[in-house]
Amino acid sequence: MSTFTAGIGSHADPYLITSSAELAQLHNDATLLKKHFRLGNDIALSKPWVPIDGGFSGTLNGAGYAISELEFDITSGFGGLFTELFSGCGVTGLRISTTATGIKNSNPTSSSAMYIAVLAGRARGIITLQSVVATGRVESYERVGGLIGSRGEIADDHTMPLFLDQVACFVQVVDTSGAGLRIGALLPTPIAALSLCPGPQ
Repeated sequence: MSTFTAGIGSHADPYLITSSAELAQLHNDATLLKKHFRLGNDIALSKPWVPIDGGFSGTLNGAGYAISELEFDITSGFGGLFTELFSGCGVTGLRISTTATGIKNSNPTSSSAMYIAVLAGRARGIITLQSVVATGRVESYERVGGLIGSRGEIADDHTMPLFLDQVACFVQVVDTSGAGLRIGALLPTPIAALSLCPGPQ
């Protein structure tokens, strides 16, 4: 059974997260991926971090706090704090950073159909990011973004709105292939395929 510092996971009373171990509980209970969370303090992640898998469609309110020390090395799949963000997800008031080593795909010759970035490897559907700042380093053989690794693989993902409000990305993005394919400071998707606009006030 998952335990948190406080809260019941609702919008009005979100689960309060105060440690890396509490955040990592999302790995073990798929029902948590639709819940609401708020940070209660700055959190330094345990290393190596295992990206939270399964598609997060809940909300994470950083409350102005930071998640730091993000570091991992993968050879397949999606990677970030989360593997994927699903429609309905909202992330607000969060600062997130990697270690100096950062996150990377250690497969030197193939992208292995993966995308990696600081927040999430892929974002699908209607996503809201407000007052989010990402810093650090991301390295991969193609398919690498600073904040989000991919907007999605189907046309519907590209036509649904991605609400960005006061989002900043100061991430060193390194493409080890040298080809510069699907690389982006924010996310590696053509601007024409996105709906970039302020979220609801």
